Amino acid sequence: MLYKEVLERGIYISDVFLGYRQVPHLVIAVKREFGSGLNYVLRATLETRALQGLLTNLEASGFGEAFIVNHEGILQTPSRSHGEASRRFRSYPKYSKDTEVLEDQLSASEKLVVGYAYIDDTPFILMIV
Repeated sequence: MLYKEVLERGIYISDVFLGYRQVPHLVIAVKREFGSGLNYVLRATLETRALQGLLTNLEASGFGEAFIVNHEGILQTPSRSHGEASRRFRSYPKYSKDTEVLEDQLSASEKLVVGYAYIDDTPFILMIV
């Protein structure tokens, strides 16, 4: 799938997954075309620990937090309040080219405020909750 997709689209970015060493990472592959009809594909595997660290240490007042979900609403980085990576986030945000804010009613007395932005040219959405 990865090779076929990168040949068709020119780029491939995977969801975050546990690799052989049980460390979360993602794969990025890009195609380079040369005039002679020759194609090369460069594939890199990136561990997501540094990204998780940035999101975990982001200053969000009160009980706020930041994490990343894919376009199906599956957590790509862990969340203190919403579970480990690979779990579904409760609200799937609709596509917007702009940063959006929405409210979700958790209970009769509790609301969840969610800011999100689709990250251009990736399968990811940055969530601030």
